[in-house]
Amino acid sequence: MRRVKRCAVWAGKLASEVCGRKVPVHQIIAIPCWTVVPGRFYNPRVVAGGGVAGVLEAITDPKPVAMKAAEIKRIETKLGDLCRDVEW
Repeated sequence: MRRVKRCAVWAGKLASEVCGRKVPVHQIIAIPCWTVVPGRFYNPRVVAGGGVAGVLEAITDPKPVAMKAAEIKRIETKLGDLCRDVEW
């Protein structure tokens, strides 16, 4: 679980640097075909594969700041660049 938290901090810093503003990041582990007890709070949050949308609705700030398409594209590009350096 510590690794998930570290990754969330890293992703938040990366997104904030790319966008030039603070970007909130939430820790969610989605595990397909698992049964997750509804109503239980896990930290980080754990959901069955199809439950991500419901969790995102539940954790969204009441007054969220929408990300612009260009910001999302910059984050996507940066992550893509970083992932291309990984050898399998």
